[in-house]
Amino acid sequence: PPPASPDVPRGGAPRVPEGVLRQVPGGRLGHGASEEGGSGCRVHPLGGGGGGGGKRVYVGNLSWECQWQDLKDHMRSVGEVLHADVLSGPDGRSKGCGLVEYATPEEAQRAIVELNDTELMGRMVFVREDREAR
Repeated sequence: PPPASPDVPRGGAPRVPEGVLRQVPGGRLGHGASEEGGSGCRVHPLGGGGGGGGKRVYVGNLSWECQWQDLKDHMRSVGEVLHADVLSGPDGRSKGCGLVEYATPEEAQRAIVELNDTELMGRMVFVREDREAR
């Protein structure tokens, strides 16, 4: 067989280059947006760069009752939070995930290291770099 192309992993579909729109589950277009496991929570279009060093983090497994103020209060322990948002669907219900923007990339990285697998409103939340490009 021919050698694998760098754009096509062995046995897989072609990789989508950064910044290219593609169809995502549910029929929406997004910049490489992905479905998070079971929650129906999609990455928000206000991303942090996708290439490392961004100031935004994605927080998943939030309680349905969690409001942006609760998220901001929890996340401010590691740095200056410029913006916190709990994502909601068209019906106004929480999707169980949110985005937090810090003043610096270093604060965002600290949040990933120190706040991943911490408890917020009775649930263990996960924190990772926001993978979406602005």
